[in-house]
Amino acid sequence: RASRVRVTMGRGHLLAWALAASLLAAALGEPEAENPMAALLELPAAAMHLSAERAEEVAKAKEGDVTSTGRVLTSGIGVKTDSLASVQEWAKAPEPRRTRDYMNHHMNSDKWDLVDKREGDIIIATAYKSGTTWMQAIMYNLLFKDTPPPEGAAMMDLTPWVDLRLPPPAATAGIVGAQTHRRFLKTHLPLDGHDFRSTARYVVVIRDARDVGYSWHNHWTGMSKFWHILNTVKGRFGPSMPVPTTQTAHDTFRGIALKEGDAEPVGLWSYYHHMATWWAYRRLENVLMVHYADLKADLPGQVARVAKHVGIPVTPEEAAAVANKTTFTYMKDHAEELVGSFMDLAFDVSDGVSGGKKFINKGTNGRWQGEVTPEEEAAYEAYAKERLGEEAAEFLFHGSLKGKAPAKDEL
Repeated sequence: RASRVRVTMGRGHLLAWALAASLLAAALGEPEAENPMAALLELPAAAMHLSAERAEEVAKAKEGDVTSTGRVLTSGIGVKTDSLASVQEWAKAPEPRRTRDYMNHHMNSDKWDLVDKREGDIIIATAYKSGTTWMQAIMYNLLFKDTPPPEGAAMMDLTPWVDLRLPPPAATAGIVGAQTHRRFLKTHLPLDGHDFRSTARYVVVIRDARDVGYSWHNHWTGMSKFWHILNTVKGRFGPSMPVPTTQTAHDTFRGIALKEGDAEPVGLWSYYHHMATWWAYRRLENVLMVHYADLKADLPGQVARVAKHVGIPVTPEEAAAVANKTTFTYMKDHAEELVGSFMDLAFDVSDGVSGGKKFINKGTNGRWQGEVTPEEEAAYEAYAKERLGEEAAEFLFHGSLKGKAPAKDEL
């Protein structure tokens, strides 16, 4: 079955996963839909979990229950009990402990149980809208700087988001297990829900939550077709993904960054809790923290830093070449090569602009300036310090650029 899954590569990874789901449906004896996306909607809840027993357990569970894994089951959305003190208590262990199972419209952390542990795996970890695709593109160009990537594969085909609840776990396991290149995988999980691997190299990307809010607004308002899929596929735990109506980018910032929202109004898990869990283990040898602002200020330097962390030798000339291929202008012009055609299934493309170009939107910081009031800025900074502590909050705001002139945006 894994070899059949490989054939779907290059057609855009969501479509590939839908086709993989179609194969899985056939394997389960379910009728195969003519439309491969419809196959995802027709699969039983059991196919969206590790087993029928797990699907039944999750269906009966409530937010905060401890299940058969011995961990707390949570959607991660609107968890009011999380605090800096609770993260500090969790982080007393020398290595991260997996104490939660995250399941919601987007995620199923159980899927990591099906991913074999390979020496040298690279895992890119972000909350959301923090430079995930940017770092994937950097890693793609580093890994394939001397050898061509697999023929016909878009970048996204090669760097799966493991904990995305689509495709079904069995399909994800087939896709990831069949990869023969050095794997660079993606997770949006807080560290307390991730199966931490001492054999992997982690790159954690952080971005000022003001910029995250404005970037998420484009994503959230443009992908209503995908939200319908996430809400409709069987086996979901927790609330549905809210579909925006009249919200402005400023509203979305407030929903993510301020205490009154903490990402719940926009259907997401707390940016602060996610960062706090990874920050707590930033000094582990295999964890590297990167800030979006630092990428914008010195892309060749950050490329070299990332390459050193994952053990890929690069000359200054090679780092510059990778940087040239990972500017936002270049990535937007080569959106099809990077994300394939699957974003056409998620975004409204009736205006003739491809989903890939809408997904790789602007890459600019500071769009909030002139809209976020001084009072809101003060509230944001105070809440960030409450949830993260002073040092982590300063990193969230500035990366290493505190006191320095910000980089001029390209676009």
